[in-house]
Amino acid sequence: MPASSRLLVVKLADLGDVLTITPALRALRETFPEAEIDILTSGVGAQLLSHCPWVDRLITADRHLMDSAASLLRPATFIRIGELLRSLREEHYDQVVL
Repeated sequence: MPASSRLLVVKLADLGDVLTITPALRALRETFPEAEIDILTSGVGAQLLSHCPWVDRLITADRHLMDSAASLLRPATFIRIGELLRSLREEHYDQVVL
């Protein structure tokens, strides 16, 4: 992977689950020191990672958007998901890490 790569790490989760990815974030930064590393996470995940030295940018999304079929049937949900996907596509990430 080129040194100037852009990585998107996706972890839409609660506090404990987001905390468990910090060793992986450190390893990514050590392996790709010049890469831009962005995180797509929940609001609480963004609070936890707001001062993380291995992250360049935090992107937040409501992790409950797709929790139920009823939620997915709402037009507002489709609009929010579409806006999120469009904004992520415009970033031109080289790799996505789940």
